Amino acid sequence: MDGGEFVYWRRDGKEIIFGTIDGTIMAVDVKLGATFEAGVPRQLFKIPGALAGVRFAITADAQRFLVPLIPQAADRPTLTAVLNWTAEIKK
Repeated sequence: MDGGEFVYWRRDGKEIIFGTIDGTIMAVDVKLGATFEAGVPRQLFKIPGALAGVRFAITADAQRFLVPLIPQAADRPTLTAVLNWTAEIKK
């Protein structure tokens, strides 16, 4: 792993959640006390596309994630604009 970005502490202080440059969301268990101890980072999930913006959000218990994605061209609805439609009605 080559580092991370967008770091979030779980509210109880027992875990750090972060994103990697390749779009993977990772977690690492931590112990706070006289010294700081960090466990081995583990993959939670891979973001299935490009982020719309630069951040994601998590709930306090780190059980739910809000990840804004850029829609793919196939996912976008089609919009059809009909010009001069009143002329078509008269026919």
